[in-house]
Amino acid sequence: MFASDVARLTAATLLSIVATSAIDAAPQQRQLTVQSKDGTPIAVFCRGSGPALLLVHGGTGDHTRWDSVVSTLSERFHVCAMDRRGHGQSGDAQGYAIEREFADVAAVADSLEQPVIVIGHSFGAICALEASLRTRRIVRLVLYEPPFPVRGPLADRDVLARFEGLVQQGQKDAALELFLREIVKLPEARIAAARKEPSWAARAEAVGVQVREVKAVDAYGFVGAKYQPVKSPVLLVMGTETAEHHRAAVEALGQVLPTNRIAMLQGQGHDALQSAPKMFVDAILKFLNADAN
Repeated sequence: MFASDVARLTAATLLSIVATSAIDAAPQQRQLTVQSKDGTPIAVFCRGSGPALLLVHGGTGDHTRWDSVVSTLSERFHVCAMDRRGHGQSGDAQGYAIEREFADVAAVADSLEQPVIVIGHSFGAICALEASLRTRRIVRLVLYEPPFPVRGPLADRDVLARFEGLVQQGQKDAALELFLREIVKLPEARIAAARKEPSWAARAEAVGVQVREVKAVDAYGFVGAKYQPVKSPVLLVMGTETAEHHRAAVEALGQVLPTNRIAMLQGQGHDALQSAPKMFVDAILKFLNADAN
């Protein structure tokens, strides 16, 4: 073998090592299973290293609803996104109670064995806030438009009856559209955008879980005084174009949480995770960096 061949071989080997190292350095997702208080298995998907950050998705879908922000967040944090019970790869129980959802989030936070920042969206934000009353592991909260029914139920009787009827008839696509339009109150343009997402089919298939969750939130209500003991710093996130019932819920929480700040997402509504993920992440990092300093 000539010296030039050795040089070429050495260069090729170095390139191979560099490429392999780059692949190895990319954050790899790990799936965990955490057993909740009632024995229900909760699927958790983690990547990255650093301070622990737990993501709790909203009503429809599963942990993949956070895909638009996970890569960026995992550059700085050990990010874990959970499937709530009855969603994705998590299990479920024969009887449903909203308090079990709160216990699920607390169980996952406890399993991380370090102080945890919890970010919750919509229904997941309610679960995150309630979980902070059930474990000392949660040290900071980011709550994106928790839909507390502060000005009446999320869905009136007629809307809920039509929604449940569509689910029972197997018209799941129509049920999801009704849910987004008449309960979440997304504008038509955002519903059209949601339909184009790869996750639409899976969200529609599992939309029946939403019936029990909407009923549970309305029955649970909003008692602001119970959240006054929350001493952890809280960021309340709200879109400037969000529906009135989301705005009312965030404002009500802001009046009772002792250490809170509000981040307004300009031009956004309830789905900034999909419509403006960078804006969403920037608001979170600004809060976390300010709190750390």
